Amino acid sequence: MFYFRYPISRLITFDIPIHLERSFFGVETSGATVPKGDVSNVRHIKLVLATFLGELRDEGDDERMAAWEMAVYRWAAQNPYPLVEVLVIGSEIVDVEINREAQRMSPYFAYGFGAMFLFVCSTVYFSALYFDRLNWWTVIVGLCSTLVPVVAITSTLGTLSLFGCPINQLLLIMPFLIMGIGVNDSFLTVHAWLRQSNNENMQTRMGRVFEEVGPSITTTTLTNVITFLIGAFTPTSEISIFCFGTALALGMAYIYTLILFGPILYYSSPTTVDKEGPRTVDGWRLTLRNFLKCLVRGYAKVISHPAVAIVLLLGSLVYWFFAVKGTVGLESKLDTGKILPIHTPIRRPNRLMEEIIWPEYYPLTVIVNNPPDIRKSSQLARLIKMHDDFDRMEHNRGKIYTLSWIRAYQSYYEQASIFDFDEDLEARDSGLSYGKLEPFLNDTLRRQYQSFVKLTNSSSNPIQRFSLVFVFEKLSSWEERIRLVEEWRGIVNSYSEMNATIYDVNAMFVDQIISLKPLAMQSAMWTLICMVVVCALFIQNPASVLLASLAIASISLGTVGYLSFWDLDLDPVSLGAILMSIGMSVDFTAHTTYHYQLQSHVVERNGKSVIVPLRDPVDKLMHTVEAIAWPMTQAGLSTVICILPLVLLQNYIPLVFVKTISLVVIWGMWHGLVLLPACLAQVPTRIFDINCYRSIFREPPPEDREMETIGESTVQTPLV
Repeated sequence: MFYFRYPISRLITFDIPIHLERSFFGVETSGATVPKGDVSNVRHIKLVLATFLGELRDEGDDERMAAWEMAVYRWAAQNPYPLVEVLVIGSEIVDVEINREAQRMSPYFAYGFGAMFLFVCSTVYFSALYFDRLNWWTVIVGLCSTLVPVVAITSTLGTLSLFGCPINQLLLIMPFLIMGIGVNDSFLTVHAWLRQSNNENMQTRMGRVFEEVGPSITTTTLTNVITFLIGAFTPTSEISIFCFGTALALGMAYIYTLILFGPILYYSSPTTVDKEGPRTVDGWRLTLRNFLKCLVRGYAKVISHPAVAIVLLLGSLVYWFFAVKGTVGLESKLDTGKILPIHTPIRRPNRLMEEIIWPEYYPLTVIVNNPPDIRKSSQLARLIKMHDDFDRMEHNRGKIYTLSWIRAYQSYYEQASIFDFDEDLEARDSGLSYGKLEPFLNDTLRRQYQSFVKLTNSSSNPIQRFSLVFVFEKLSSWEERIRLVEEWRGIVNSYSEMNATIYDVNAMFVDQIISLKPLAMQSAMWTLICMVVVCALFIQNPASVLLASLAIASISLGTVGYLSFWDLDLDPVSLGAILMSIGMSVDFTAHTTYHYQLQSHVVERNGKSVIVPLRDPVDKLMHTVEAIAWPMTQAGLSTVICILPLVLLQNYIPLVFVKTISLVVIWGMWHGLVLLPACLAQVPTRIFDINCYRSIFREPPPEDREMETIGESTVQTPLV
């Protein structure tokens, strides 16, 4: 006789439990017993779960299993039973849905590229018009400015595909980043190229361009590449592939800037020296130039004033307070509902699992790799004690829900021994032996335990390994799951002789959450150290390196802290974005500190290029602003413009990078154009006369260096 009784039914004749709690959820019952005249105590069932498992034994089984899974998914999508909602979810289905969502980025990339292309061309043409360099060659330069990131992206994707690297959803965000970041070097190079005099030959002009921008673009490229290479060592494979691909693309963008864009600039320069002398600046250009010069000088005087520096410091204290508060309050959390695309149909079964299934039935599998000998009472007692330790844990649903072959075997052994008149000589110590294990596993009513026990031909212990399943409930938060996972591992570690391990469906996510904060701190620390080392190689002044490093730390701290106020948690995706923000912050600090610490610069006067010393903070600030303010603004705006179309997707992963890049650009431009110049101006100028390379190689200071004369131009031999 059989009564359909929830949560556990029994075959009364054989007293065999039938677990219904593994398949029925949201059940409403009439009580623990079946009412008279009824066959069941169940009144309502909200959800029925059917789990299908397959064995991958031969080559190609994984592909056949994936094909079967997708066939079931397509069948369920046709709504075969109008009265029943059939939902299917599996690993292959999740991969297909995420890749399908990634393909939706293609038109948004076209929108971003188109907007960025118009922005780059219009700003380059405006600059050329301002410097009176607008001609057909300048038009070509403007068009080719966007060529570098495009070639870098295609080269990277081709290289990764050549080596069999999967192109995942995260990697398809890389083109948006490269289109925004990779064009930054072109902005600086074009700006320096437009400011060169036409009264010099092509070789001298291009030499001056790369002397001015070479250290800056090399510093920023190295820091960005190193940042993403550090991110490539994160344990999450998707993040690792994305970081490696982005690092490769940034490196290629730098190489193409030198070997592709450099020659384009060279052949776009006037081929002959202007013999008529310098062009006269008049009309609107003269008015605009005088206005901008007055504006820059006024800005430099205001920024260099000590009172302004004090006000900025007080404002920065407020900024740092909230940044630290947000960083400390950043929670390690991995919400699969966020990672899944917002329009995918698998969000519903995932939500049902988190809200209905796992709160009622959360299984834990304990795998014993070194089984004890159940014939020995001491070893059997240790196994039973470990068993009881799990059964007595908080949130454990009860020992009657535990799937334990050893308890079922003990019951079977006792019942079989009643009708077995032959003495079992192996069971002298514990009262149990392996003599009845084979018929137990082959019994029709107990055959389910075959999947829990792996046998071997050894005569000493016929069991190679086995597993136990314990059932927990009311685990709705990641904090509770993390705490329980640590307790589970503590229990199996206390029985080290069994070499037991645990398997939890969310163990991979729990491990990532546990390691996220230490990993984030270590990665951020090593990234900052690498940033300092790279800056020290190219920015030759110790004070400049120190202030640049502090500015990088401040931008990174502000980005991380204010992301927490923007409803972002610490997960593998945001960790990759945080590392990216540290690398990007160098773009807004290295250029400023490098140009400020220079002691002189080359300007055109009366058709000649002459060296003008930079003696006081105002002169240094004016030179810095004239050299980097406009390219920095172009770079920041182009990066945001390129990645902004991803907002329309409304998916978590793209939004993380949109938010991060937006904050990096805002805080980066604030630091690079306001806060850092104000700090630099308060440092005595004689400190910037210290040069590590000259100290090491005992080179004379610039004013005592030998000058070279090329034609009618006077230039200074580069320091490096």
